[in-house]
Amino acid sequence: MAELTKRDGGVLHYEVRGSADSPTLLLIEGLSAHMLGWREEFMRFFLDAGYRVVRFDNRDVGLSQRYPGRSYGLFDLAEDTHELIEHLGSTPVHVVGQSMGGMVAQNLAVLFPDDVASLALLYTTATSVHIDTGARGPHSPGVERRAATRDEAIQLHIVQERLCASRTYSFDEEWKRELGGLMWDRGYDPDGVARQTQAVFAHSIESSRLSSIGVPTLLIHGTADRLIDYDASVELYAAIPGSELWLVEGMGHDLPRELWPSLTNLIVANAAKARTAVAAEEQSA
Repeated sequence: MAELTKRDGGVLHYEVRGSADSPTLLLIEGLSAHMLGWREEFMRFFLDAGYRVVRFDNRDVGLSQRYPGRSYGLFDLAEDTHELIEHLGSTPVHVVGQSMGGMVAQNLAVLFPDDVASLALLYTTATSVHIDTGARGPHSPGVERRAATRDEAIQLHIVQERLCASRTYSFDEEWKRELGGLMWDRGYDPDGVARQTQAVFAHSIESSRLSSIGVPTLLIHGTADRLIDYDASVELYAAIPGSELWLVEGMGHDLPRELWPSLTNLIVANAAKARTAVAAEEQSA
């Protein structure tokens, strides 16, 4: 694990797996989530496919910098991500973002197009209008539920994760409990999550800006998602030229283990389109 000191003086905590000679696949987490949410077994699919895999804690969660008393937008998180990509020296990278991470990825692709080789956007949205404010539970605007102990933090995490759960796929409660405890250990900070939440609900990218995205883009969304309606990905599909959309029947706002092979194969295939295009350009040069 490593740390990057950004230009604003804040620290971004990240982890790199795989060979520096391999193409880089960058994983961006969602609201309140620590980078550990990208499970070791899930990342293994990409490592085995020949990618260098990077995950990191967004600002205000985990081991990354806190920003008390400051408001920011998701474009600021995109700037953080841009600095990490610069630091890694691996431009452009294949970007996978889930939920808020997908919103950050959209900003990254629009603001720093040279950073992005391909995009995989998982159950995300271009505007907060598709977010069900009543379903967010502990992270709803104006709702403060604070744990006083590790056990309470785990229980609150389970409550939230059950809201995210799929309708027709398994719910790995053992892992969710382990993750909830690890998140407490690494830095429990409801105030930081509240600042992220404000940024999420201010998020909006116009279709005209999304239409400038020219890299292979894959959209995946579950029809049983209770947090972000799958119509959000339908709109992204219409806005991003040449994008592909997979609506997964019964999947919620999560990544069920049963779907990992299909999900990762699609992400790898989408990234391969960019690699094929680059190879073709080099051959014709």
